[in-house]
Amino acid sequence: MLLALLAIVVAGSGTGSIAGRVTTAPTCPVEQEGHPCPPRPYAAHVTASAGGREVAAADAADDGRYRMEVPAADYTVCANPRSGSSFPRQECRDAHVDAGRDTDVDLVMDSGIRGASGGGGGPPRAERPPIVSDPIPFPARRKHEMRLYARRHYGLDRYTLVHPHVIVEHVTATSTYRATWNTFASDAPDPELHERPGTCSHFVVDPAGQIHQLVPLGLMCRHTVGLNWTAIGIEHVGLSDGQVMGDRAQLAASLKLTCWLRSRYGIALRNVIGHNESLSSPYHHERVARLRHQTHGDMRHATMTRYRAALRRACGA
Repeated sequence: MLLALLAIVVAGSGTGSIAGRVTTAPTCPVEQEGHPCPPRPYAAHVTASAGGREVAAADAADDGRYRMEVPAADYTVCANPRSGSSFPRQECRDAHVDAGRDTDVDLVMDSGIRGASGGGGGPPRAERPPIVSDPIPFPARRKHEMRLYARRHYGLDRYTLVHPHVIVEHVTATSTYRATWNTFASDAPDPELHERPGTCSHFVVDPAGQIHQLVPLGLMCRHTVGLNWTAIGIEHVGLSDGQVMGDRAQLAASLKLTCWLRSRYGIALRNVIGHNESLSSPYHHERVARLRHQTHGDMRHATMTRYRAALRRACGA
């Protein structure tokens, strides 16, 4: 009876596929300019689950590539270490599958080389906070625009975000979450530099303390000149630094999110910066001469001194 019911669900919804590549990173303790440490393919055991039930599984090949046929639905896709291994750490991403279409899900597993458990003296382990998935459109066209942007500004031929080193905190300068989402979703040329792709951020924290994820962490997002190639962006709905820092629910959620991201990627406290501090980051790199000293006024150093102190307390280091 159960098998018959499942067959009806599959037949009624149609099937699609989840495919991608599994890699592990970082591959060296310290990455220096001119001496990159590219991710390495990993033959992980990949699963797709819906409603807490495993629907499909596949073993990635030696080049890290995998593919699964699944009914159209929403899934959590996880790359798991091989049996008996503690590292690399499990990596999961949410994915939506439409009937008759391929859904690309690339997974970068944490090698542990820089994390607290991996001997790198990184930040303490932190739990993933509740996050609402509210993705903006990021089709092939926008990925192509991001790749062209990365070529122009960083000399990188990719649209993916590979093992980020920096977290940048922002203020939206809008009063509602929906206005922020609409701006990022539009993919319109930005009013300042007149380039595509349009601006976006991986996360937005609203005044009620709800965390929204707009862009997968495996994609480069355009939020900070000179740092998009290696930075995760977190926007806070508000009109000023003071408003964000004075909102207890929003600040508490922001700290939990940032603690989790630091733990996940081994990001040092000093590399959690405000938008206004972008030029001081050792990872700042900009090929376009007229933009090498460009920054913004939100989340200034004085604000971030307070934020990092609160973050140290929240994360435990």
